[in-house]
Amino acid sequence: MGRRDLYDEMVRPRLGEITEWIGVTDERTIAKKLGISARSFSKYKTEHEELRKALQKGRLALVEDLKISLKKKAKGF
Repeated sequence: MGRRDLYDEMVRPRLGEITEWIGVTDERTIAKKLGISARSFSKYKTEHEELRKALQKGRLALVEDLKISLKKKAKGF
């Protein structure tokens, strides 16, 4: 018998945090914070659409924040 899948226990409850983390850390570090291997995290990304969407949402938020910061800097703030 193989190891049990930890997605429901370790990842799903923290999707909101993952969305926030994606802007400040890489996926390997996120996996470590979740207590799973980078390999498992990669596997879960391919198997779970909600995780892919959380990561995408985090990346989009980061891009928007960067755009706002660049506009402010360009205007001299």
